[in-house]
Amino acid sequence: MAHSDEVRAQVMAALLSGQSVDVVAQEYNVSQRTVYEWRKEILAATSQGLRNQKKEIGELLAEYLHEAMVTARAQQEHFRDPDWLAKQDAPGLAVLHGVSMDKAVRLFQAAESASEVINEAMEAASGAAE
Repeated sequence: MAHSDEVRAQVMAALLSGQSVDVVAQEYNVSQRTVYEWRKEILAATSQGLRNQKKEIGELLAEYLHEAMVTARAQQEHFRDPDWLAKQDAPGLAVLHGVSMDKAVRLFQAAESASEVINEAMEAASGAAE
């Protein structure tokens, strides 16, 4: 049985609001099979939308991290300038050293974690391909 676009939209809205397939099917006089098919379409579209969002967020994050690393590198180069160093007081240099070392360790840990995640993802992908 063909259903109007209005009924289909109402069913999808009900599903998105969290109502069960059984309740929606009965309320809108649509077969459970049809509601399940429409629900599957919603899930596929939502899943694709989330994948697109994750990709976009990942790209933005990568760009941000790149800029942060370029800035950190420029700062470290500046911190090595003997003339600039001579003008700094000991407490300020101690704080600078502590912050710089902490950043270096955290970056190393993040890179190590990212490497593990990438390796796990590659292993999972190669296992799924087999």
